[in-house]
Amino acid sequence: HKLTIGGLVRAGVHKVCPFVKLRLQVLLFIALIALSAIPVLILDAWVQRSAMEKEIASVSEKHLLIAQNLSTALSRYVIDVKAGFKVAAGHEGSHANAGDVESMLRTLGFRYAYIVDNSSRVNGSLFPSQSFVDAPTFDAELITTLRSLAEAAEGEVAISDLLRVEDQPLFLAVTQIDSE
Repeated sequence: HKLTIGGLVRAGVHKVCPFVKLRLQVLLFIALIALSAIPVLILDAWVQRSAMEKEIASVSEKHLLIAQNLSTALSRYVIDVKAGFKVAAGHEGSHANAGDVESMLRTLGFRYAYIVDNSSRVNGSLFPSQSFVDAPTFDAELITTLRSLAEAAEGEVAISDLLRVEDQPLFLAVTQIDSE
């Protein structure tokens, strides 16, 4: 008995790549999916960047509005402080309405309102409830700085930069008053 063995080899097909066994339809499908994913990914990145830029612009606009409102409120507060302090300094020595003056200054945030004489000593308070004996110690350099500030303001109220007095951060309002 004779045995015949035949092998069949398709022309041009060799074991080179595992994708060769895939059908052409599957390869085209995968290629089209890959090609269509690129514009979708680009569009997604563009939409996300655009949304982020709009959100940043919105937040920046809101912060600007808050800053403007805060600036307006602080400007108004400074005007009120100066006007209130000027009224209080004008009532120096007068006991009429002294409680109302103290109440107004305390509402504006004043902790104290002392009168300093020419020899740089505290010798009075605009607050009837506060003894000037308990006044904080103002060093000579600070008094000199405040006198210069008051002189430069020419009779108006001036407000110092942020200072430390007895380890307390304070803005100090100063004005010159006529001594009689």
